Amino acid sequence: MGNTQRDDTPTDSSLVLLARQGDERAFCALTTRYKPLVASVLHHRLSDHRDVEDEVQETFLSAYRKLDALDDPARFSAWIARIAVNRAHTCARQLARQRETPSGTREMVDQLSSHHLWVGQYGLAWLADRETLRRAVDALQSDCRVPLLLWAVEGLSYAETAERLDVSAKVASGRIRRGCRQIRAGASVAA
Repeated sequence: MGNTQRDDTPTDSSLVLLARQGDERAFCALTTRYKPLVASVLHHRLSDHRDVEDEVQETFLSAYRKLDALDDPARFSAWIARIAVNRAHTCARQLARQRETPSGTREMVDQLSSHHLWVGQYGLAWLADRETLRRAVDALQSDCRVPLLLWAVEGLSYAETAERLDVSAKVASGRIRRGCRQIRAGASVAA
């Protein structure tokens, strides 16, 4: 008896059909019913509580706009969960890009000119032209750019860079060396 649904509780299908006809209360009922699910999906994938709250609202807004695209109204729960997963992935990618260059790549690269030890140590003195250096760093793939900037600009060791990126020191040092090679190759092409 615990699994039986009360006779006066509308089904997802009936609420979706009413919402498609413009019944705002029907969509509010769906929102109330599935907000815990959506919040759980987003919370599992996003670490900041403020991001979760924003994305819950954006998920339901997106669902409301696309309600006519739902083929089977009875599958609303799976559909809204998929929208939440997609929003979480998009949000996580955007946040990762923001964290890649906290001050922005260009500002960090500007600091490289004062970091003569790095330039001299790796034979990159010919990169004194800041624009050439900027272009070379901007052209790096993010898996190399981020560790290279952490190491060269922020002065982190391989181990500290590895810890910040949650990879092994061997992986971090390999990415830094690969970044240096890519900068050399990119700058020599530009020169």
